[in-house]
Amino acid sequence: MAESELHRFLKRAVAEKLERKGFSIYFEPEWPPIDLLEWQRYRPDLLGIKSKRRVDECAFVECETNPNPKRILAKNIASVAIQTRLLKETRSRRILAIPAMKSDALDSSVTKNWEVWRIETLLEFQQN
Repeated sequence: MAESELHRFLKRAVAEKLERKGFSIYFEPEWPPIDLLEWQRYRPDLLGIKSKRRVDECAFVECETNPNPKRILAKNIASVAIQTRLLKETRSRRILAIPAMKSDALDSSVTKNWEVWRIETLLEFQQN
């Protein structure tokens, strides 16, 4: 299935925000781009990696144009393993990017496990 323009917009918006926070961005990586990560049957829409002197941080991003709790919870993100390094803290973030106008579609089963980013889209600006 072809990727929608809205999905591409969500990915770009999140990538820009993460880059401003110092993350290196990988779009739909088929395999982990660094040795510290491992996953099976999972491919995030975006992967952000930031490594500082004392902290390694990974952001796993899913962009959902029409968020559905069952589909989100079915993602195989539980297969992700992050190897820690001595003298470094390891942080992992699960980010779910959705159009702001679709935020009422989510319930606590999703919001307790994901950091939800509501993205204002051009379409929403045009409607308001």
